[in-house]
Amino acid sequence: MRKTLNTTLTLTSELAAGLMVIAAANLALIYVLLSARHHVGPPTTDLASNLPIVAIGGIPYLATAAIITWTLLSARAAPGALDRLITISVIALPVLIFVGFWTGLVSSMYVPPDGSPPADALYVYQFTFGAAVVADLTVLVLAIVTYLRKSPDGDQ
Repeated sequence: MRKTLNTTLTLTSELAAGLMVIAAANLALIYVLLSARHHVGPPTTDLASNLPIVAIGGIPYLATAAIITWTLLSARAAPGALDRLITISVIALPVLIFVGFWTGLVSSMYVPPDGSPPADALYVYQFTFGAAVVADLTVLVLAIVTYLRKSPDGDQ
């Protein structure tokens, strides 16, 4: 058996990292579309005033995706990649849920429900947020199952 992560866990982790990047980009797109059309949202929808919300919402997604990717890239050289992947998923899951839900609620206060481009982006964000959370949960479950199936000598 090999000491690297198994293929299913690697592909699922890559997919999770990609979904997290898409969710962060979608969140930023909501506020870019709001600032592009001032007549759509309230007067406080300029990008500079909403940049902290975008940063608070997007940085956890991007940081988790970057750390997962870094762990996958160093999985061949580092023997504790599976342990790190479990730790990353355990720490990131509640953060992604809380911050993603909070930024979705904040952006829903600004977006009018009339089918405008920001409203469409917010609609898509609901699914990308859910997909990123489910993907992180799937990585956590697969990493725990892989960890429990390891042989006593450290091989998988």
